[in-house]
Amino acid sequence: MKVFWLAFGLFLFATTAFGAESPTQAYLNERDKSVAIATNLDDTVLGSRNSATKEAVTAARATLDDMLKKLEGMLRDLIGPLDLAGFPEQGASNITSLEHDIDFGKLDGIQATSLDGKTNVIVSTTPLLRAWLKDTSGVPADLKAAFESEDFYTYAFNTNFHFYKYADVPVITSARDDIAGAILLLQSMDNVAPYPPSQIAVSVTRGDRVFVFAEDIKQPIDTMPVCKTPLEKEIQAAGKGDASQPATWDSAQLRAWEAAQVPFMQCFAQHVASQDYYPALVKQAQALVDRVESQAADGHAKTIRNKDAD
Repeated sequence: MKVFWLAFGLFLFATTAFGAESPTQAYLNERDKSVAIATNLDDTVLGSRNSATKEAVTAARATLDDMLKKLEGMLRDLIGPLDLAGFPEQGASNITSLEHDIDFGKLDGIQATSLDGKTNVIVSTTPLLRAWLKDTSGVPADLKAAFESEDFYTYAFNTNFHFYKYADVPVITSARDDIAGAILLLQSMDNVAPYPPSQIAVSVTRGDRVFVFAEDIKQPIDTMPVCKTPLEKEIQAAGKGDASQPATWDSAQLRAWEAAQVPFMQCFAQHVASQDYYPALVKQAQALVDRVESQAADGHAKTIRNKDAD
């Protein structure tokens, strides 16, 4: 009997000491379980090759909705209220699909659009972000490098457009342990030259929370003749169409246009700091960092850090 109680005590100790999940890990486990269920439903009920009844399809969709709602509740518990001036208090889950479709794989967090409709934000936590980076190919694992990567914003927001990076924008944080990065970008499903960037993307950590912004550029930006003129000359020389009228380009000119994309953006990055509008871009990016840092270090974030450390 003593041996039994000793073994039982050791079992309880092991369960308490080693088996307890952190809040973050509990969410990740629930998400992965939900994805597995969704994959099975897609294979057996929802897939186009299946001949499931209308009732079965309805029930499967209800199951997916219930799982998404549960995950959203867990995210809200992890992240807490947005606490950002100019944004709604609640926002919505950035996880909108459990199936391997075009909306799958976004950064785990709560997303919101500013009240003026010009800024989008995803609020997450550092543990959730690091787990997401580990599972997302093509994005640097280092936070600073990720915050200056076009693939990071492309996959985090997953708007069905690629976020093309034109240039870095310098930003600083007031706290030594916080990390921030910013880039100029244009969202597009196609090539971007000769158009200028239209948005600033900024990411900043604050305590154990992470804020990822994409905001429309306020300062008008020209197409920078030093970069646009060589592009037009290359396109003109490649064929018979008018370089200023894309509808007239022949196949050789289209190939020249495609080949000029990276050099065009590199040219923009090289010359943007000398443009009259550049200080306004830096100021706008820094204002997003300052908006986060103006919020006091969140007690909810500290709670999460302490719980995840247990």
